[in-house]
Amino acid sequence: MIVGRLEHPFFGRRLTGAAFFSLVMLSLLVLRLWYLQAVQGTHFRDLSENNRIRSIRTVAARGSVYDREGRVLVGNRPAFQVAIVPEDTPSVKDAIALIAQVTGRSVEELTKNFETQRSRYHFEPKVIISDASREELAKVKVNSFRLPGVIVEVVPTRDYPFRNAASQLVGYSREISKSQLDKLGKDGYKRGDMLGQTGLEGTWEPQLRGKSGFRQVEVDAMGHRIGDRTAGGELPGLPGKDLHLTLDLDLQRAAEEGLGAFRGAVVALDPNNGDVLALVSTPTYDANVFSGQVSSEAWRGLIDDANDPLQNRALSMVYPPGSTFKLVTSLAALAEGKATEHTELNCPGYYKFGNRRYHCHKRSGHGGVSLRRALLVSCNAFYFQLGQQLGIQVMERYGKMLGLGAQSGIELPGEVPGIMPSEDWKKKQYKERWYPGDTLPVSIGQGYVVVTPIQMAVLAATLANDGIVYKPRLVQRVVDRLTGEQQEIPPTVVRKLDIKPEVFALVRSIAAGVVSDPHGTGKASKLPGISVGGKTGTAQVGRLGKESLGERFRDHAWFVSFAPVEKPMLAVSVIVENSGHGGQFAAPIAKKVYEAFFRKKGMLPPEVVGEGGTGPAGPTEADTSEGTQEADGVVEEEAD
Repeated sequence: MIVGRLEHPFFGRRLTGAAFFSLVMLSLLVLRLWYLQAVQGTHFRDLSENNRIRSIRTVAARGSVYDREGRVLVGNRPAFQVAIVPEDTPSVKDAIALIAQVTGRSVEELTKNFETQRSRYHFEPKVIISDASREELAKVKVNSFRLPGVIVEVVPTRDYPFRNAASQLVGYSREISKSQLDKLGKDGYKRGDMLGQTGLEGTWEPQLRGKSGFRQVEVDAMGHRIGDRTAGGELPGLPGKDLHLTLDLDLQRAAEEGLGAFRGAVVALDPNNGDVLALVSTPTYDANVFSGQVSSEAWRGLIDDANDPLQNRALSMVYPPGSTFKLVTSLAALAEGKATEHTELNCPGYYKFGNRRYHCHKRSGHGGVSLRRALLVSCNAFYFQLGQQLGIQVMERYGKMLGLGAQSGIELPGEVPGIMPSEDWKKKQYKERWYPGDTLPVSIGQGYVVVTPIQMAVLAATLANDGIVYKPRLVQRVVDRLTGEQQEIPPTVVRKLDIKPEVFALVRSIAAGVVSDPHGTGKASKLPGISVGGKTGTAQVGRLGKESLGERFRDHAWFVSFAPVEKPMLAVSVIVENSGHGGQFAAPIAKKVYEAFFRKKGMLPPEVVGEGGTGPAGPTEADTSEGTQEADGVVEEEAD
């Protein structure tokens, strides 16, 4: 009893202490609750709100591309894409499996699409189906309750309404790659942005590119979108600027139809300002392939195609100009006073130089032949002699003045300069001096000289306009669709040749005979009531006899021309690879382009069937033999 009475005060003090401690803790808890709700309530309410708000970057529409008459060559269309937000998806693997099941796509394909975007942040959508069909979209929507974190977005994607038309010219755009992003990130590019890769899409990327915006959406705990935020929840993107081209779709399609299944190129220029009215390269491809995600099979099919459909032959491939180069030799001889139109040289069927004979196509010879006649029948022996008199330095100078051996400057990527050879060039390239025999093949467009179709179009335009070399202009103006502001792209004069106009007029007159004369090699391009001047060419790919090794060793067909001769309005160059003679295969294609052009001008009736028809013409004597020079120069034969 005594002990119990002594312990009681001790336990009482402990109980009192515990009660006091509990009271203090309760007070602190109440104080903390008051602080969180009254003082910090707004802050935590914002955090709560933000926890269910997602900011989605919106893709801005790229600028459109129009031809000179306002027809859309490249536009945009709405496309649906299915994406996964990893942060809101309990199991990406299960989500992909279910999407594959309902859409009929393979798990491997969707997984690969997802994994190629690993560099994106965890909260960013990763697209697994681009440009989904409406059927696929409906199936994903129906199963949305089973697919937390899976979203469907509408984005603008590229649309090429004319499919294969001008595909190498306009090019294509694709999502920016990691290596490209490393270089361009400083310019504001982000993951998922589209970037012009080739053609106009690449060259004019700064103008065509739009500025992305953002949209805020509200999601629930499962990551499903509940709705869009209205107040301050959207910043619209700015579309890219539009390009209005000099290109005429009617001429473009006429050239494409003319080339048909052949490999080749056509370039049509306005000689009075350098406007590109047509620029064709065949074979072509459907640019819509690149609108969404390109399958590896489709991409492999394009790059492995032996016909190189992605290559723009008009400016990225070089060919010997063949007899079309005789226009350069003729101009140089007339301008330098080495010949007149009546200058006569003898053609016994060959030109003997040293102990070798360099044969003309007519083995029996043309006899005495004037410059005018020599160009008309494409006499090689005449031009061997003329070239030897001029020398390589003079021919190089005139070739370069006319645009050979240098890029034309057209606003497209991938242009190559070709080669206008010289003594210095050979010394640098082969560590050898220039031999007199090297000059002979150059005088007829063989040997070391190689050109691009666009260079030959510039050459034809320069002959047509009395010696003004224009930079080919493809874009007329850039238009801001929001403000209506227009930036005009004026024609650019590269240089004016110091050659008398009478010389150019004489060359045009002589070239007119190539088409108008019944024996002319270019008569298949003749039009009723409109004079056409030009020169055919048949450029050999390999030595004689190698044609038997296959189609790729056959001759290339050329035709370089302008019309009307009196006051040219159009200059056209055509090359048809491995087809045969220029007069038979290239000239009729140029005729189709001229018909389309002059019909629109009201200078030809709607339906025209001119002399020789519109299809490939039968070869003349000159056609069938003007290409009998070898690839390294000419057919050579030991003298008796």
